Amino acid sequence: MGRVRTVILGTLLALGPAVLAVGSAAPAHAAPEPPAPTTPLPPHGADPFTQCPPVGTNTGCALLLVINPDGTVTVLTDPSQGPFDGAEDTLIGVQNNASFTVTHLTLNGVTTPAPTFGFDGDGLCNQGNSPAGCPFGSTGYEGPNTSFSNISADMADGVVNFTGGLAPGASAFFSLEGVVTAQSVVVPPITPPVTPPVTPTLVVGPVAAFTG
Repeated sequence: MGRVRTVILGTLLALGPAVLAVGSAAPAHAAPEPPAPTTPLPPHGADPFTQCPPVGTNTGCALLLVINPDGTVTVLTDPSQGPFDGAEDTLIGVQNNASFTVTHLTLNGVTTPAPTFGFDGDGLCNQGNSPAGCPFGSTGYEGPNTSFSNISADMADGVVNFTGGLAPGASAFFSLEGVVTAQSVVVPPITPPVTPPVTPTLVVGPVAAFTG
C-alpha cells in the first residue's frame, strides 16, 4: 500500500504543471481598449476653405482657425494657397464650431521676417479683386464685421474682434501681414461663457382659511 501511495505521489509531482494547466483555466486576455476618439475635420466645403472669398492670387483661405466646442482653436492650412498678394500676406478664415457666440480671438504671432500685425498697406482690400464692400476697416486688412485691437508694441500680437459676435456655425475672414503658418501663430483657448443658475422665485399668496 505504501509503495502504491509513493508511486501515485511521484506521478502527481511529475505531472503537477500539466494537472494545474488542465485543472485551472488560463486567464482570459483583457480586451484591447478601443482607440481614442478622433475629432473629424470641421466642415469647410470644398478645398480650398470657402470661408474666404477669392482675394488676390488666392481662391480661398490659406489658414482656417476652427473654434472647437470646448473653446480650443485648431489651425488648419491649405498648402495650395500662398500669399494672396503674391509676396507675403495671408488670407485667414474663422469657423465657429462651438455652441456659443465668440466676440474675439487673441493671436500671438511673430516679429520676423514681418510682424504679424505690422500692416503696410497691401491687405485684402488693397487687391485688384478685393471683396465687395471694401474697405471694412482703417487698415485694409479687415474682413466684414472684423476689427483689430490691443496690438503689441512689436506688432507681433493682437486681438481680432467680431462685430456683434461670431454666432455658432458662422464664419468670418480677415488678413494679416507676412506668411502666417500654423507654426507661427498661437491662438489661446476661449473660455466658454458660464450660464448663471436659475434662482427659484418664491411666490407668496393669500392663505386660505378653512372652517369645519
